[in-house]
Amino acid sequence: MIVLIECSVSMSLLALGFIVMTPLLSKRYSPKGLYYAWLVVVAGLIIPFRFHLNTALIQMSTDPFYIQNIMPENTSGDAEFVIQAAVHQGVQAIPWYQFVGCLWIAGAAAFLVYHGVRHYRFIRMVTRWGEQVNNPQVLKTLEKSKNDIGITKQVKLQICPCVSSPMMIGFLNPVILLPGCDFSEDGLTYILRHELVHFKRKDLWYKSLVVLATAIHWFNPVVYLAAKVIAFQCEISCDAEVVNETDMAGRQRYSETILGVIKNQSRVQTAFSTNFYRGRKGMKKRIFSIMDNTKKKAGVAILCLILIGTVGSGMAFAANKNETSYAYSTNTPLPLQEQEKLIQQNRETTAEQYAIYEKYGLSYELKTDSFYYNGKLVRFFSDKLNSSDTYNSFTRTNGVLDLKAVRNANYELTGITSVSQEEYDKHTESIKRAQAADTQGTIQENGSGNTIGGSTSAVENGGTDDTGR
Repeated sequence: MIVLIECSVSMSLLALGFIVMTPLLSKRYSPKGLYYAWLVVVAGLIIPFRFHLNTALIQMSTDPFYIQNIMPENTSGDAEFVIQAAVHQGVQAIPWYQFVGCLWIAGAAAFLVYHGVRHYRFIRMVTRWGEQVNNPQVLKTLEKSKNDIGITKQVKLQICPCVSSPMMIGFLNPVILLPGCDFSEDGLTYILRHELVHFKRKDLWYKSLVVLATAIHWFNPVVYLAAKVIAFQCEISCDAEVVNETDMAGRQRYSETILGVIKNQSRVQTAFSTNFYRGRKGMKKRIFSIMDNTKKKAGVAILCLILIGTVGSGMAFAANKNETSYAYSTNTPLPLQEQEKLIQQNRETTAEQYAIYEKYGLSYELKTDSFYYNGKLVRFFSDKLNSSDTYNSFTRTNGVLDLKAVRNANYELTGITSVSQEEYDKHTESIKRAQAADTQGTIQENGSGNTIGGSTSAVENGGTDDTGR
């Protein structure tokens, strides 16, 4: 869900920037180039995965809060140990991702079902009221238009009184719907060429991708705005191809044909169809675009910039991930059996981690969660594992010995020695400071600490604690 939100926000920013710049870009670049540049945005919305850099422009923290009050108040002994164990096991008593995920799936499914049912009802209506065109002159005009455009596939032509503007339906078996045959010969030619261009460019498949992207990001209003802009750009680019290599007189006749079509607003529409008329709003821009016969660039540069922006949008967000996985806050008690299981698992992990010190006299008793050195209870132990200041360290308040590991220049373990009271006080003070930061729900970059069953495990300068996490 976090990846989806990152994708939705970053692509929304890119889409809004493209929308703002479109009026300026349309003066230099062709409508077709701008139209297919939007296809990159649509693909970026459908495919949410991006390359993420270590440095982010916008930081999004995915570290949850610490678990608190998991145990009942009357629980004693290893209560705090269980709390820390639950944290390290990643127990999530509140599965927020399931709730948000189910809500997202429900919204996406509802969106797709709505448009699917609407299209199905529209097809049924067309099947019931549509009539095949048998007029030889109209069919001859259709065949000529197909030959001019280079389409060999059969395209059906129907009169459907339930539509008020020409449109095309059918992904594999295209059908052009006309509200009537009362068009002039030139007007009918332009209308048919317009719809055939849609079919040749596979605009219905493009529209399906837009519907899919909108379904995935149904919660984002910017995606709906982008879908409207794409639909309008589709019509403008189609107009440009229809009037390509046409003189001003031909462009004027095509504009008059469009104005003649818009006398009645289209009463029935579907997402999986082309529509000759998209409303009076923006018609002025469309007419100006038709009458503009200046040479323009193909728009490859714009497409490349949008592609770079889409692929590189992962740098806009980076999740702040910590080595330790924490669970979300909850006041829900863990079952006693689960508590015992977590205690046992963490003690076993501790035994495995500190097994390397046994040959030097330091041993761990799993049953009592205690450390011994030559038969005496250890109060403090510290081992600097590498040059990155990574430590194994623990404190048992009821112990009597303070120790530290001895390593050579290559950080190979060579023995264990005693620790002075001054060094012990220094380490315990750093642990207390880390515990105070822990209580405030923060992750310290140079240290953190947690109290565990009467003992303290420390992570100093990015190190690991005595549970091996």
